[in-house]
Amino acid sequence: MITEMIKKRTRRDRIQRFRRDREHLLERTVTRNRPDPCPHPKTVNLYRFIRLVLGPDISSRQIARRWKMDEKNFYEFRVGRYPVPRLERLEKLARMLGLNKYLVFQVAGGASADKVYNLIKKNNLPGQIKLLGFDK
Repeated sequence: MITEMIKKRTRRDRIQRFRRDREHLLERTVTRNRPDPCPHPKTVNLYRFIRLVLGPDISSRQIARRWKMDEKNFYEFRVGRYPVPRLERLEKLARMLGLNKYLVFQVAGGASADKVYNLIKKNNLPGQIKLLGFDK
């Protein structure tokens, strides 16, 4: 009788331990696969600017190749998991886009992609000078 009670208790303990461990593993799995809750807004803004300049016809893979960036890193850049690139990379991006590097720096610094693109599209030199802060 006592041995049966011990067997039942140990079985019950094993089942509880199994459930607890399983829940713990599920929690870890869910949090590991969860996307980054706060993407880098400046990176997303810079990607939006690249898309505005190059247009929707060019693929992300082609942009990554032109910029000499790994496709995986470019995907992470596109969704905002990758921080804003360093100045050397931004200079290469400006050369690839055929733009003044200081305009690309402004967008990477947080200036509105739409605003800078409209200044470039309209060839608004006084607006570009004001944006860059050379008017002072």
